[in-house]
Amino acid sequence: MLPPMLRFKQIAGIVLNTFFFAVTPFVPAGTIRWPRAWIFLGAMFVGTAVTMAAYSPRSCSTSDSNHPCSVGSRYSIRLGSSRS
Repeated sequence: MLPPMLRFKQIAGIVLNTFFFAVTPFVPAGTIRWPRAWIFLGAMFVGTAVTMAAYSPRSCSTSDSNHPCSVGSRYSIRLGSSRS
């Protein structure tokens, strides 16, 4: 179970990302009657939600060494490391 603040940040991130991508096509068009934009918005919402769920700290507690979140994985990001 995720802590409440982290869950709030995930939900806020999904909502703000969806809002940003909603403003992009609908405001210049001046209408919300644009089916392709709604499909795009739905795809962005689902993609963001799936990504947030897949890389939440709960799923990063795996012992699989090939998981992108695990330490020492070839996919892990080493920030601030002076080693190359």
